[in-house]
Amino acid sequence: MTMHAPTLDRFESKYVVDALSGCWLWSAGLNTYGYAQFSADGEVYGHRWSYKRFVGPIPDGLQVDHLCRTRSCVNPAHLEVVTVKENVRRGDCFNHSGLCPSCGSPYDRHYTKPSGGIHRSCSGCRNARRRKPTQVQPERITK
Repeated sequence: MTMHAPTLDRFESKYVVDALSGCWLWSAGLNTYGYAQFSADGEVYGHRWSYKRFVGPIPDGLQVDHLCRTRSCVNPAHLEVVTVKENVRRGDCFNHSGLCPSCGSPYDRHYTKPSGGIHRSCSGCRNARRRKPTQVQPERITK
């Protein structure tokens, strides 16, 4: 029978402290978006587990945002609970003008994808996609 290290010890063994920024940089597995993967107590993200362990519960409907803008950071002092809208506004993966780069219209819809990612869209591009005719599949040639 194998014994597992206590959860806090396991967590602390998976990050290194950056002396310059104060970030606790995750040195173990990261997901495709660069977030720390840490499975414990029903949580799968290191930053969320860190917030819950050192700060407190995450209220329903809110997300944990990295104030340092470093996705692999799990330092609870660098984390803040915010609304989805605020997290998107602060996000570094979108332009901060609030305008769609494709057509220049203002973004008017924000939603969380099933994968956990954030998506923003504008009505101009959504309407254009709806009006675009579907591509007709060529007929299959049979012998």
